[in-house]
Amino acid sequence: MLAGAAQAHGFVENRFSAPKVGSIDISKMEMSASRMGKYDTCPKQFKFNYIWKVPGGGTNANLYAGNRFHEVTRQDGESEKQGVHKTKAELKKMLDSEWDYREFLDDGKTTEKQYKSRMKNALAVYKQWAKSNPNTVVDVEVDFTIKIGRAVVKGRIDRVEKTPAGKYHVVDFKTGTGGYLAHGVKKDIQLNVYCLACKKLYGELPERATLFYPEISPTDKKKKQFKHYGVTDKLVKKATKEVLLKVISGIGKADFKATPGMQTCKYC
Repeated sequence: MLAGAAQAHGFVENRFSAPKVGSIDISKMEMSASRMGKYDTCPKQFKFNYIWKVPGGGTNANLYAGNRFHEVTRQDGESEKQGVHKTKAELKKMLDSEWDYREFLDDGKTTEKQYKSRMKNALAVYKQWAKSNPNTVVDVEVDFTIKIGRAVVKGRIDRVEKTPAGKYHVVDFKTGTGGYLAHGVKKDIQLNVYCLACKKLYGELPERATLFYPEISPTDKKKKQFKHYGVTDKLVKKATKEVLLKVISGIGKADFKATPGMQTCKYC
């Protein structure tokens, strides 16, 4: 299987007859945590997507549904900042108003209903969490721009909170049932980028960074609904040196050697 994947990569290289890539001025590239994660997963996949700009395939249903979930949680977070706490029923109505069935014309009505039901269930779980959460909302969907090495990295944090003790927490909402964290939560690219962004935006690192998967049952013994990162300056510096800067350096050197794997190649 993996040998076949490597042959496929070589076929694409020859098929496109694209110019060889020597070195890259990464300071002029648009970088994000997700793009860095793509390189970390497979450098050649990054090359196809962001250097050669090869169009990807597959359905956009997951992306669309996830974006609608994030839009409703954004509106709810903004309401929380104003002291208004919406109900689960109100959030579901908000999803109805945001939802466009035309996005699923190629997928069919049954698929559309399944996605909508999933997002409504996820919103109910999110709302239950928000109601019992002692923290206050500082910002939602807050944009940031930071520099890591020579790379300018941009992104958006779903939710920034403050604990009763005055410490910052950052939360990223994930629709779906979660994926494998290649380096573990303490060296996760996205969470550490968000930690660095929090320090720039608010003057200090967060006390905790969290990946929240509202579609995972809290009773699931195989997958965790929350992946928490107890943040320290030492851990962020270690992740920056061993993961973030390594990715930035590899892209700058145009090191795009494929790292085939069963899951990696399945979605390439």
